[in-house]
Amino acid sequence: MLQLSDTQGEPLPFGARIADPSGQELGLVGPEGLAYVAGAAPAGELSVSWGGGAANCTVAYHVSQEVLQTPIRNLKETCR
Repeated sequence: MLQLSDTQGEPLPFGARIADPSGQELGLVGPEGLAYVAGAAPAGELSVSWGGGAANCTVAYHVSQEVLQTPIRNLKETCR
């Protein structure tokens, strides 16, 4: 689970598309910036786009070994 916000701390818009560097969709942003992302590597960058691709940002993330041991991984990240 990712809780995504912009650089002002506001949640990313509902329905924003989350994709890996190859462009494969891995999830969508839900209410309050929460997103379930499936198939992502333990670390990397994801692109987030909305408004028909008119707006976008990139989120860098890293899941620690400790967090990898949990069934649901919760991260808070800022999209830049």
